[in-house]
Amino acid sequence: MNTWGFVLLAIIAISLPISVTSLAFKYLIKKNIIRPSKISRIFYNNDENFIISWKKALNQSN
Repeated sequence: MNTWGFVLLAIIAISLPISVTSLAFKYLIKKNIIRPSKISRIFYNNDENFIISWKKALNQSN
């Protein structure tokens, strides 16, 4: 396999799990199994940063 083959394989290996995870989260939200705030909380280190970010999001939507 040449260099481009390895690059293509690496791109697929990285993008496929991201795509599957994204689709799974969208499905869970659409079926009301999980709320978007629960997913957002996964990506924050602590509750304080999470609360601040959601306050900003709520203020922007109003």
